[in-house]
Amino acid sequence: MKSERRHELEHNLLADWLSDTIQTIKPYQNMILGGIVLVAALVVVVSVWRSTAAKQDAVAWEQFYQAMQSGDTEELEGVATRYRGEQVGHWAAVTAGDQRLTQGCNLLFSDKPNAMEELRIAVDLYVPVLEASNETPLLERATFGLARAYEAQIDLDKATTRYKEIVDRWPNGPFSDVAKSRLKALESRSVRELADKFAKWEPKPVTADLPDFPASPPEFDLDALPDGPVFTPKTGFGMEGEDAAAVPVTPPAEPAESDTETTKSGEDAAQPSAAPEQSGQEGAEASDAPASDPSSP
Repeated sequence: MKSERRHELEHNLLADWLSDTIQTIKPYQNMILGGIVLVAALVVVVSVWRSTAAKQDAVAWEQFYQAMQSGDTEELEGVATRYRGEQVGHWAAVTAGDQRLTQGCNLLFSDKPNAMEELRIAVDLYVPVLEASNETPLLERATFGLARAYEAQIDLDKATTRYKEIVDRWPNGPFSDVAKSRLKALESRSVRELADKFAKWEPKPVTADLPDFPASPPEFDLDALPDGPVFTPKTGFGMEGEDAAAVPVTPPAEPAESDTETTKSGEDAAQPSAAPEQSGQEGAEASDAPASDPSSP
């Protein structure tokens, strides 16, 4: 009985509280209802924005991976410009800076002005990442790239500062050992002297003294060649001295038919008479025969 009475009293107290609360907030019910609607709208907007941002983020990363695969530095710089301040933009800037740095170092001993231009662009790509990003791998990579770019530009003081920053901030990082090695080298007097000499040295172009070659080979026409002198070999074959008259060599003419017959008759006349002994015997017989009578018929 006491339990039922207690529940009844609690129910009455809850009903009274709800009634009092409703009466209290009744003048503000429209405002409260509007606030609820506004919160629901905000939830919808945030959900749509997150979905759109995720799609845009996926597109940005796809552009970054395509630029990396192609190896096009300018395309990477375009991604860095379009997504400036975002994570994908920072990675694109650092990657493009690494490529500019490599190209500049490769040109130092052959084309120093262009090498310095490449290094300047690399520095301009690294610095914004250091100023805007809070991602440790990006900061380490950008700081190390910046130190190398300063060293290649023969700005050894700035390079030393960046190498020390790597050792101090990330002593267990992937670039710490290399930074320590470079700091030790930059403290050497011989390295400083060599750097001063290199700063004054200007490479000579490798092909400076070579002639310019035409873009396409010249055309060669045999019919357009001029007529040269007639070749007249000497007939002395070197036996008559160098002053021997040179006469043109002409092929012998073919003999006529009459000349052929004359040549053959001459050959026959030149042959010796056949059987001389037989001719002598016939002459002896003719001398032994009696003389014929002139009166006989």
